[in-house]
Amino acid sequence: MSDKKERWLLTGVTAIYFCLLMLCPAKAAEAVSGGMEMFIRKLVPVLFPYMVLSHFIGTYGLLDPLNTLLPVGKLFRMDACAFSAFAVGHLCGYPLGAKMTAKSVRLGRLDRNRGALLCGVSSGASPAFLLHVVGSMLWGDIRLGAVLWAAQIGFGLLAGGIAGRQYRSVPAEKQTSQETVSFSQCFCEAVGGSALQLVAIGGYIVFFTLLTALLPFGSVGGTLASVILEFSSGAEKAAVLGGYAGLFLTGFSVGFGGLSVLAQTANMLSGTEIPLRVYVLCRAGCGVFCGTAAVAFGLLFPEILLRGQPAAGTFPIETGTAPVWAAWLLGMMWYCMGMRRGAGR
Repeated sequence: MSDKKERWLLTGVTAIYFCLLMLCPAKAAEAVSGGMEMFIRKLVPVLFPYMVLSHFIGTYGLLDPLNTLLPVGKLFRMDACAFSAFAVGHLCGYPLGAKMTAKSVRLGRLDRNRGALLCGVSSGASPAFLLHVVGSMLWGDIRLGAVLWAAQIGFGLLAGGIAGRQYRSVPAEKQTSQETVSFSQCFCEAVGGSALQLVAIGGYIVFFTLLTALLPFGSVGGTLASVILEFSSGAEKAAVLGGYAGLFLTGFSVGFGGLSVLAQTANMLSGTEIPLRVYVLCRAGCGVFCGTAAVAFGLLFPEILLRGQPAAGTFPIETGTAPVWAAWLLGMMWYCMGMRRGAGR
């Protein structure tokens, strides 16, 4: 995209949301308050400790010995650090897989191309979110959460194994050695860096929560917009939508992660020169894979479909305007994916 087109698109997006903020100040304030409350009360207690621990794991390679039991690094034709990123990414959730991958690239254990693939396949929603929020709270069946967690892990192993064939296996003795870092230095970097990254993540979550709240869609359009923008609200609206469409969109939402997670990942990868395009392709493929798995679960256990209820539109706007807003939303995605001069480079 040319610089002129980017400026026009960014100007249009800014103007539209500025008008929406002026027309709906109460709704905007409510969305910001809700996003901040969710971030402080639900995400900070869970995410911050894992971010600090993941820094130690990445710096000292604490999980690397387990690669001999589950040879993820051999499957992906990468260093043993691939197991650490894959395990932390799927156990602790977005965006810690990207954080671990960026750490390995900065230490010289992976090149940028291997890092791009590893980042794409080692990202996912946490099992706590999938089992308790998506499974139990949203759909009333914890088995759905387990299926989605297994689906995203299975896709990561499958995609990493297939795409990793293009790389040659690197013998361990020829790999770049890790830096020697003292515990006090590592501890300060872990706490300070994680705190700064957590503040940035909170900003992304609040911002995209606000975008989702202000989009003037009906029930289906609002669900699609939420799925594309922010995966937790997208999963919630997809569950309200119900039916097989709701199941598929729930799976796609948690597998894809949305533009909010994309922005968080770009922040984690800043300075590594890891391209984001591979990450986006991997997450989109994972979204389709998880969505298909959710539909298959619904076919096997159709009683889960009875829990969905029709969703009400958030704005009293005719559904005929949905194609216009959908075109604008796709344009905004085009712009976000085309930004390669910042953290995405």
